[in-house]
Amino acid sequence: MQSQQSVIRVGPMLSILGGALVLYAVFFLPMVFGNGGGSFTQTSEWTVVNFYFFYMSKAAAVIFALRLLCVLFILVTSVASFFLRLSPGIVAWRRTAAITGLIIQGPVGFAAGFLYAFGLQFGIGYWLALLGCIVMCVGTFLN
Repeated sequence: MQSQQSVIRVGPMLSILGGALVLYAVFFLPMVFGNGGGSFTQTSEWTVVNFYFFYMSKAAAVIFALRLLCVLFILVTSVASFFLRLSPGIVAWRRTAAITGLIIQGPVGFAAGFLYAFGLQFGIGYWLALLGCIVMCVGTFLN
């Protein structure tokens, strides 16, 4: 009984850790180095999405918002799972949201960075957000 209780707690903790990594990477760490013309300024993912929203396609900003909504949903349900037992439907939604966030982070983040800064080098923010999505996905499947 004790080992089953600790396994139940590992899933939500990993989900919270992964969600925190994603949010920290998106808002505070550089996603790419470069700002279009080959300068090596550090640019966060939030800045890249704001550029897309105001100057280019709105679809990239909507997809970015969808990923953040998935992360927030998983964070809220992970905190709630410490106090309540989640229904099987919510657990299925959490897993779907985690997979959606992981699928969005990989290709869309890569394409956004490539289109934003040609000849770019990916910063720690891109890789930490991807790692956070992976950890969050593993945490939802351990629940």
